[in-house]
Amino acid sequence: MTSHVRTEKKQIKINKSKVTELQTKAGKVQVWAEKELIDDDETKVLVKLTKLKHIFRNIVVLPDFHISGLLMNGSVFATKDFVYVNAIGGDIGCGMASVPLPIHSRDIEGKEQELYKLLHEAIPTGRQTKVEIPGHIDEHPVFRSGSQLLTTKVIKKLKQQMGTIGDGNHFLEIQENDQGGLQLLVHTGSRYLGQLIKDYYIKHIADMQNNALHALEADSELGTQFLADHDLAVLYAKENRKEILRLALQVLQRFLQVDMDIDGLLDSATDIPHNFISKEEHGGETVFVHRKWAQKVEKGAAGIIPGDMGSATFMVEGKGYPLTFHSCSHGAGRKMARGKALDTIDYEEFKESVKDIACRTDRNVLDEAPQAYKDIELVMKFQKEIVKITDVFMPVINVKG
Repeated sequence: MTSHVRTEKKQIKINKSKVTELQTKAGKVQVWAEKELIDDDETKVLVKLTKLKHIFRNIVVLPDFHISGLLMNGSVFATKDFVYVNAIGGDIGCGMASVPLPIHSRDIEGKEQELYKLLHEAIPTGRQTKVEIPGHIDEHPVFRSGSQLLTTKVIKKLKQQMGTIGDGNHFLEIQENDQGGLQLLVHTGSRYLGQLIKDYYIKHIADMQNNALHALEADSELGTQFLADHDLAVLYAKENRKEILRLALQVLQRFLQVDMDIDGLLDSATDIPHNFISKEEHGGETVFVHRKWAQKVEKGAAGIIPGDMGSATFMVEGKGYPLTFHSCSHGAGRKMARGKALDTIDYEEFKESVKDIACRTDRNVLDEAPQAYKDIELVMKFQKEIVKITDVFMPVINVKG
């Protein structure tokens, strides 16, 4: 049975962008997509978001949006004086990191499957962790932050996880552009640490609102402690991505028998979180911007918007677009829930769609099939006023858990 939500949903134009505006008595949501693309269930979630307290201006939803429990991936909102601890979920600091490679596509042509196997062996995926902890990880300053959550047991687990991809939509890719240039791209987050932080602070917050978001006064003792631990998770996630890139570069160096300035390449990497809270200035006000699967792209700043395991990744540059709090999408976004994808996507069709890529093709990865995701070209169309495309890369090798 279809459930009808009492709200006004209208199509408007902001400059040249098609934006769907949902207005309720409590507040307003602006979705960077046509209204026909927002179904009843998504509308209900968006209406609930308008009832949040402490919201500054209005809620922004980017074109890769999809439901995540009681929340909406692809959403951005700012608050004054308060932060919502679980608005960004447990993978605090999740994001993308890319590094250009000093080799050409012809250097790996015909070797993709062999290289895929070596990368998969060198970099733990899924539930795998490291058995031996390298010295540079064992002595890493991120583990000396002073957070009360970093017990001896937790630190050991986090050291074993640094340099691991995890599962779900996290991945490592070697990608190629039209000129044959190659880059590494990794997508992963803070692993166990982010979830630990979320769970700990939820237990200590009394202010739970109607949609199970937990509000915390930012300058309270607990709020200050949370924001410090949040920043720790963002840093850990960045270092995790850096370690994965390091491992991948070492594999390439050994496999191709070429000298690479690995530290120099890592210094040139672009790293962008897309699941975090940031204290910023907007409209003359100091606010806390919550980005749930959205990245910050101020004017001239770099961004990375991948599609799915079979489609393009767009390297972009922010145009300086204040109406989205200088935010753009983090990817294509799902159009199909994982369970439905596993049950309904045709296996042969999936294999055909990734036939030119060295990647997993077993049935257990159908929930990550290109058919489970939105059309990245359409997602980019809806945010052409937000970002400028600077390069386009296609996957050559994709490593997933």
